[in-house]
Amino acid sequence: MSTPPPPTPSTEAPSWPHCAHGADPVTNPVGCRGIHVPGHTACLAHLNDTDRTAYLTGLAPGADIDHRGTPFTETLLDQLLIALTDLTTPHPHFGTAEFREAQFSGDARFDWARFSRDARFQKAQFSGIAGFDSARFSRDARFQKAQFSGVARFGGARFFGVAWFGKAQFSGDARFDEAQFSSIAWFRRTQFSRVTRFEEAQFSGNAEFREAQFLTSDRWGPLVCKERVDLSGAVFGAPVTLEIAADRVSCVRTRWESTATVRVRRAEVDLGYAVWTAPVALTAHPVPFTDRGGVACGREPADRPRPVCGSPRCRAWTPRIWS
Repeated sequence: MSTPPPPTPSTEAPSWPHCAHGADPVTNPVGCRGIHVPGHTACLAHLNDTDRTAYLTGLAPGADIDHRGTPFTETLLDQLLIALTDLTTPHPHFGTAEFREAQFSGDARFDWARFSRDARFQKAQFSGIAGFDSARFSRDARFQKAQFSGVARFGGARFFGVAWFGKAQFSGDARFDEAQFSSIAWFRRTQFSRVTRFEEAQFSGNAEFREAQFLTSDRWGPLVCKERVDLSGAVFGAPVTLEIAADRVSCVRTRWESTATVRVRRAEVDLGYAVWTAPVALTAHPVPFTDRGGVACGREPADRPRPVCGSPRCRAWTPRIWS
């Protein structure tokens, strides 16, 4: 197995008992931040081969695991995933998955993984592909302040609890095509630096994107939300097309720094104090949005009484263009 990447130097020790491998009183006083494997004084990355094998052999699908702060190579992560794989599926199955501040060098392949309890990836760092395609999160999925340097894939993922992505940073493409969110989805102050894809995503609760930054997004949707899509304070830094079917769309203080086309379906739209520096077209889409095969995208919110068109709240049924 290749040598794990060195931990990010820090002068502040973590709150958990940590490995401290590679610590140096001058250049790296904390050393490796990985939590101790139970019964040992090293993290999973720095156990000797015999102890690591014994630990992995003792795992079973659905086990709770805690690898906070641990540096993972592709090989080490693959070994952990294999130890947790349910051969009847066959996909990795986690109980509580604790990966706060973990560091994943190379690709991290959690595709089709099942998380039956909370999945915690706060402040985790992904340097390669972060693969969560078709993953299933039965409870809360926490990715606050996580950093995705490569492509982040959540296509077809199912979130049954709250999905937390607040202040996460996506430096590569972020793909959430056909993802389904059964509870609230929080993307507040999230930064998307490259292409962001939410095609055919479905939200059963509120979809919160307050103060998010979309720096190079070119297409956003079709997105179906049974409640509110909140883009208040969000910034779109490049030409973009938004397609949203929702009960309400809030664009209070939203800023468009380039041209945009916003197509809404059934939604009451709030454009209070919105800012646009280039032409922005807001239109009411007369028929349900469809996928590439012509099939309606998800189940739209039901009709309800709407206020009469006015400022700054309006019911977006007629084409409007601002410049």
